[in-house]
Amino acid sequence: VIDGQALLASGVTCALDVWEHEPQIDPALLAHATLATPHIAGYSEQGKAMATAMAVAAAARMLELPLAGWYPPQAAPPAPRPITWPELCTSIGRAFDIEAQNRALKARPEDFERMRDEYAYRREYF
Repeated sequence: VIDGQALLASGVTCALDVWEHEPQIDPALLAHATLATPHIAGYSEQGKAMATAMAVAAAARMLELPLAGWYPPQAAPPAPRPITWPELCTSIGRAFDIEAQNRALKARPEDFERMRDEYAYRREYF
């Protein structure tokens, strides 16, 4: 969380996914950002499934239900693996085209909510 006006005044280069006053984002801050996305950083199949599993686990503990270890059966489980910096740099674009997302948001910031609502969940990369 950052103060957008302070960030603008600082002149510091930035990449932003979370914005003050979403979905009405500051056009000056959007223009200033090197990379800008419509708050979709957690929009992976595994990210959404893990968030759901954590909510179920918390409710199960509180209500003393036997749901320990539950995970949405329709979602692939996360498969973390080590990755080198060079591998990340040369392959991340195949997993997520952040430049295309950046261009789309900068071209049509008024579509912020639509971009989020219609975003196709991606697989987690590593």
